[in-house]
Amino acid sequence: MEINSKVYWDARFDKDWKHKGGLQQTQRLAEIVIKNIYFLPTSPISILDVGCATGEMVNLLTIHFPFAKVYGCDSSEEIIKKCQQKFPYLRSNFFVADIFELSKETKKRFDLVVCSNILEHLHEPEKVLEELIKVSKRYVLILVRAEQEPSEKQVFCFKESFFTQKGFSVHKDFTTNVSMDGVQFVAILDKKFPLKPLSANPKVLIASPVRQEPEILREFLVSLSALDITGLQVDFLFIDNNENQTSSTLLLDFKNKHPSTIIWQIAVLNPYKRGENYHSWKETTIWRVAAFKNKIISYAFKKGYDYLFLVDSDLILHPYTLKRLIRRKKDIISNIFWTKWYPDTSPLPQIWFMDDYTLYKRLRRESITSQDKQNRLKEAIYLLLLQPGTYEVGGLGACTLLSQKAMKKKVNFSPLYNISLIGEDRHFCIRSVSLGFQLFVDTYYPAFHIYRKDDLLKVSYFKQLCEESIKNNMPLNGVKLFQLVESSTVNLLFQEGTSLLRQGQMERALERFKEVLKLNMSHAPTHNTLAFIYWQKKDIEKALYHITKAVELAPDDRDIIWNCGQIMIGLGKVEDAYEVYKRYLEKHPEEE
Repeated sequence: MEINSKVYWDARFDKDWKHKGGLQQTQRLAEIVIKNIYFLPTSPISILDVGCATGEMVNLLTIHFPFAKVYGCDSSEEIIKKCQQKFPYLRSNFFVADIFELSKETKKRFDLVVCSNILEHLHEPEKVLEELIKVSKRYVLILVRAEQEPSEKQVFCFKESFFTQKGFSVHKDFTTNVSMDGVQFVAILDKKFPLKPLSANPKVLIASPVRQEPEILREFLVSLSALDITGLQVDFLFIDNNENQTSSTLLLDFKNKHPSTIIWQIAVLNPYKRGENYHSWKETTIWRVAAFKNKIISYAFKKGYDYLFLVDSDLILHPYTLKRLIRRKKDIISNIFWTKWYPDTSPLPQIWFMDDYTLYKRLRRESITSQDKQNRLKEAIYLLLLQPGTYEVGGLGACTLLSQKAMKKKVNFSPLYNISLIGEDRHFCIRSVSLGFQLFVDTYYPAFHIYRKDDLLKVSYFKQLCEESIKNNMPLNGVKLFQLVESSTVNLLFQEGTSLLRQGQMERALERFKEVLKLNMSHAPTHNTLAFIYWQKKDIEKALYHITKAVELAPDDRDIIWNCGQIMIGLGKVEDAYEVYKRYLEKHPEEE
């Protein structure tokens, strides 16, 4: 039986469609379709589901859009009969049609044409897409597997450009069952307002409320200066709310280099407490910052900016970030970054999918086990790291591009009195969705978050990742960035020092190991290595100090004990070396 033939699909629907989870998959994909229909500029009165299979999508769309007439078509007469039997109240809404000849086989034209997970099974999807557009009065909504390599069943691999070249807006999404459904491209065409090329020299305001440590602010400003802004008219606006005068001076220095910079001075009312493992946000502080951001939005709209880029002052951006976000042609889109919020936890993104900070997909009223939650969380993290692109999300913040359209509709950060969620970004996101805007995050060029002062030591590594990305014309390596954020600064410096030592760069290595001890005086491997370095430099006193310290901290470390013995032998204290090795072997007889 030929794969993807009419006979093949008749057999699938007749025998194993339900057994292999086809019904549940259709319901999951319908969630994506329905969610996106709600954001269309007008509510469709007539909807056609092309390749309707056993009719579940038609039924669900009828439930959600009771004032719309929903139709379904398929090339199989047997399938259509099953649909009519299963949903007798929709009997007249199902009809047989060859999708390659759709515009000829039906005289009807529909406000919205939906096609879910059909095109990837076709060798010539362009022809079918043309037919879908022909029978649509205004909207076409397509779901296909994103960037999946061709297989026996899914013969066509879709790239985003397949749709964008035809005026579709495109983003990625996924269901609660990624292993079965994969990552989906959601492609939407509005024939009345197809996506147009970007206007020449769009006007952009990059803005940030700033109360920041000078060391961190300096890196942020260097990052802004390094942005690729060719073809853009870019101005900067900073709200100077700094406690530290040095930070205010840095902003003035930036303005001298970038004359299109505006600085608003705002008095500090309450000190902001910040430690290595926490940022203390009082309720009053949150809404004061929200007011700052609202003022910026109002200013940007009144001055006629095409885009406003709100970015926190503790972020380091990839040079291509701004142009990438603008080219996504979304009204509200954030650039992703990862943060290790607590020392003993893994890094997490600043976006979420639902509720307060839920980072996995879950249906309403769906009851899932804690293990399911963990599995779904891992799937979501892997997708955001391994499959760069633009994803629809439920919440975002801290690095967000707003279009003029969003500003005109008065998106803002003011508190919603009937919502108890903490944080101005959550109130912004809920209000934005209620105003008809979808929220997106782009994962192509992740930013780096200097959440703690010792994260400053990782900035140079992040810049190396940016350089690799630019050199290879590739997305920034999300996995390497995740590992960088996750890594201990101490271990990172130790590894760099070890690498420099192997390269024969002893003095540079020495500086790295000294930096390690500034952060952690109890790092035994560093004391051990310093003992070796000072022994090589014939600084016996320092060598003895560090090897003694290493043994105190790690008396059961084989390498440290070996080095201690070798130094004793080098000093002519053979018996002392013998005693050191003897004591170690008495505790670890298996190593004799």
